[in-house]
Amino acid sequence: MNEQIQLLIKSGTVCNLACLYCGDEVSGQKYRMQLPTLIELAGQIASLPKSSIVVAWHGGEPLTAGQSYFIRAIEILQSHLGPNQTLLTCVHTNGLLINESWMALFESIQAAVSISLDGPDEFNDRYRRSEDGNGSFKNVLAALHIAAESDIGVSVSATVHDDSWMIAPDLLDICRSQRVNQLHFEPRVNRGSLRMVRSVSVMAFSQFVSALNATRKGNEIYSDIEIPTLGEWSSPGEGKPSSCMFCRERCFSNLAIDWLGDVYPCDLFHGNASMCIGNIHTRPLSKILSDDKYLLYKRSASVIPAICRSCPWAEKCCGGCPYHRYMAFGTFERPSLYCCRAL
Repeated sequence: MNEQIQLLIKSGTVCNLACLYCGDEVSGQKYRMQLPTLIELAGQIASLPKSSIVVAWHGGEPLTAGQSYFIRAIEILQSHLGPNQTLLTCVHTNGLLINESWMALFESIQAAVSISLDGPDEFNDRYRRSEDGNGSFKNVLAALHIAAESDIGVSVSATVHDDSWMIAPDLLDICRSQRVNQLHFEPRVNRGSLRMVRSVSVMAFSQFVSALNATRKGNEIYSDIEIPTLGEWSSPGEGKPSSCMFCRERCFSNLAIDWLGDVYPCDLFHGNASMCIGNIHTRPLSKILSDDKYLLYKRSASVIPAICRSCPWAEKCCGGCPYHRYMAFGTFERPSLYCCRAL
């Protein structure tokens, strides 16, 4: 039995923020994954030859479904596991609804919790705010404080913008003061947002990584903050859920499933009809993973571009994120926009 599969559940379009760079459709009609779809998915997971099932709840904002929904969803997933399967639950939230009750629930199932935060107050609130313009920083800081008091802790997920390099030390200071145990980051990319169309530049992303490294290197006060993305570049694949950026050791063990049951090879491709590889209501997940469309994707996306093969970083980044390569150039045969040589 193969070791692990990671399933990112796009739980719906309901969200209590309207972030400027969000590529998900969170306005208009609201959708949420209904329990019959979740039951169908849970039953299909049991037939997969995987011993470790990582289910990551994403949005919209997954906590808007309420605790009763979430408890029932976990019960469904747990009850359908095969005899040799285990479930690890991850929750990616904007933090606005986090309170002691939610953290007690997450602690009871040993869930991994990640809260979105892009930087200090004015910087974060420039991008992450509600429809009426109210920023999220104050509420997120309160959520981080509550989460830090639990036994499971919390990680921060930051989106990198053109001027994020200026606030890299501030971001680390916030993580340290709130006892955050992990910091994840990824570049802002245009995923169809009508609010903000420009992806972060290669130079700006490089400056952020350099600033983060320079602040952290040799500074003991940040030693308790793990930054998996940087670690994976130096030692990819150590049995933990992948943070995805550049490290692709487990890229093809990740799938995204939305509220309709549509399946994508990665969350970033969600909404791109040509990259939908099936629907669990019309074809079992085990069959979808062996269909020609998905196998063609795996073959195409796993090939290291010719220009990258002489690069000393090729073994680490494998040509970079398939999404960044495909959406920028319409092919997997070009290196990522965020090429390791630029970093």
